Amino acid sequence: MVGFYPNVYSITEAEEQVTVCVEVLNSFNGKHLHSFSVVLLPTSVFETSNAADDCYKELYFSTSESRKCHKYSIDNDNECQPTFFNIGLSIISTMGNRVQLQSNLSNATIFIDDSREPECYVTIGLSQTVYSVVEEEGVAVVCTSVLSGTTSGRTFSVSYQTVDGDAKAPGDYMPTNGNFDITDSNPEQCTSIAIISDNTTEVGDECFNYTISTNSTIFGFTVDPSSATICISDLNEVTSSLPQAASSQTVVIVAAVLGTLILSVIVGFVAVTVIISAYRKRTKERRNLESTSAREPHYSSLSEGRRADFLQHLREQLENKKMIYSKDQIQLSTTVGQGESGLVYKGYIRTAVGSDIVAVKTGKALSSTRDLKTLAKEVSTMLSFEHENVMSLIGVCIDGEMPLIIMPFMSNGSVLDYLKNRKDNLLVTGQFLKEEVELACKTLLWICLHIAKGMEYLSGQKFVHRDLAARNCMYECVTLLHIIMHVSVLYH
Repeated sequence: MVGFYPNVYSITEAEEQVTVCVEVLNSFNGKHLHSFSVVLLPTSVFETSNAADDCYKELYFSTSESRKCHKYSIDNDNECQPTFFNIGLSIISTMGNRVQLQSNLSNATIFIDDSREPECYVTIGLSQTVYSVVEEEGVAVVCTSVLSGTTSGRTFSVSYQTVDGDAKAPGDYMPTNGNFDITDSNPEQCTSIAIISDNTTEVGDECFNYTISTNSTIFGFTVDPSSATICISDLNEVTSSLPQAASSQTVVIVAAVLGTLILSVIVGFVAVTVIISAYRKRTKERRNLESTSAREPHYSSLSEGRRADFLQHLREQLENKKMIYSKDQIQLSTTVGQGESGLVYKGYIRTAVGSDIVAVKTGKALSSTRDLKTLAKEVSTMLSFEHENVMSLIGVCIDGEMPLIIMPFMSNGSVLDYLKNRKDNLLVTGQFLKEEVELACKTLLWICLHIAKGMEYLSGQKFVHRDLAARNCMYECVTLLHIIMHVSVLYH
């Protein structure tokens, strides 16, 4: 069957058998559904027939001497008016057993498995990024497109990515009537089966059993009940030809006359506020320290028993919030920065459904009572932050001598990095168009607004940022510039 929603057409041949892959692969664009299917043909070229008004007579399937899944295309010159947008697919490259297709919606990649019975592994991208899926020696690679089902006990993955590019997390509800269930998980969560990863790094070799329930449907297509085991390997990224939104590409900071004036006013105001607040806080801390020193001695070294008791108490507090991680769950990768107390790494934390990319900051060794109290205070403070412009805390690892602070990883880096990388575009000249100048000023105001919101929130929490600088302001570029203040004061 080749599914064209809401109509389905049969492919038959009188003399020779035509085998069709069991998967109907869907791609969503707004409210319009596009369906593609790949067939196995032992003959030359097969043309669909008896379709309503011959609307799909231009659908051709290529062939080969061996039984594999192969390239296909849908002609753009369809003059009929089908119930869905006509999608033009064309071959853009072939390499080995990989055929890459391109359409005006997304890319698709077909993988051919020579070692098994014919099966199709295809991805249809729902956004700017497409991930490939293939089964290799029993290991399935997960993608972020809509794929489902099994054939002859072989594994397919079921995962989902929204049209606007925001990957759904495991357990999030799918905006369809799909009914999915994963072993040892809540069956009411439709996409608990979806193993989502939005990066191209190896995410481990955890395996998960899943079941597609009877009479489940995905975007209107019925999926036969089946079950399989998914083992996560790595993601092979295929970049789509879709142009990215201008708002996600244009993050230009121009410091012209207006920009300089606005920035100077804000920086001056913030500087005065920080100096006054820092003086008051330092005076208060000095008084508290003198009072504390009079009541208890300072421990230059910490007994193992006292240290263990304190860490156990902290562990119990964090475990209640599911924010304590063991050393085995954390994998450090490359160094991305350095603070006063240690290095900052790009890393990964193992979860029940795979692996998440994070930033991991190392603190100094806990060698005294004061170090322990400082750690507890800073963790407690960071846990209390709940604002979109202030960096949140994911968790803490206290297994080793040095505590590890786990925070969200900002792949776009800091505002300082952004400014340095685009320094050639920071000066408004006579060649700039009026629209470009207006956009630059709006961008500058947007940055200032985000930073001001973060500072306002911290002020309301009676907290003073000790080191407000461009290097400590991270940004995420989704649809608009999003500034996140890195409030990292641990062991400064």
